[in-house]
Amino acid sequence: MRQVVKRIFKDQNFKELTVPFLKGEEGFFAVNTHENFINFYLVLFLDKIGDDFLEKYVPDYYYGIKSLEIGYDERMDKNLSLLICLNRETELSELERNREIFQVEEDPYFFKKYVFTYTKKQANELSEMLQKHKTKSTKEIINNIINNKDDFIELKNHPQKNTIYNLCSKLMIKIPFLILERGEEQMEDLEEGIKMELRKSGLLKYTSALLELEEFDDINNILQVFDDGGEE
Repeated sequence: MRQVVKRIFKDQNFKELTVPFLKGEEGFFAVNTHENFINFYLVLFLDKIGDDFLEKYVPDYYYGIKSLEIGYDERMDKNLSLLICLNRETELSELERNREIFQVEEDPYFFKKYVFTYTKKQANELSEMLQKHKTKSTKEIINNIINNKDDFIELKNHPQKNTIYNLCSKLMIKIPFLILERGEEQMEDLEEGIKMELRKSGLLKYTSALLELEEFDDINNILQVFDDGGEE
């Protein structure tokens, strides 16, 4: 998955900066300082998110970047994101995995945070697809996959299958600079597609309760919804 994500960033004109606190297999730090597109991403590849990840590791990563002697840019303060690529081969229930992701993404400190899960099979299939179409950008390839109506219907009928379509949908959702390009006649499928993703991940039953929260920025209120089991 590492090479796939690196190519996605490279195709969008990101450059990698060396950060001394990060080993190559752990992730990379990518920078795009285009006049109209300024973004800094710390990308991590994890098999699990430990209980002390938010309290210990996230601050260490943040201050490690802020203290860079070469490469620090004051614009990082408002444009710094953390993308976590999470291998889902580890043994966690769907609810545990969703709660784990939700806690990380809703944490308001240090980074804007995005988490997507993948399997090795999905990563290998997408890697083979990118190798097969070297002349096309990753953005174009991912859009072509997502706009395949037959694959969309297959995912709709079998939402638990870990297909390449499933992976590309997550990439499109979790990487903000990947833009979905769809024909106007397909837009009616978008709402149903979002509901399908929520249903597949076990989150659909929580949406009504979450939307009714008066203080959505309070993580304890949000987690209480999950503990209560949501609303059917």
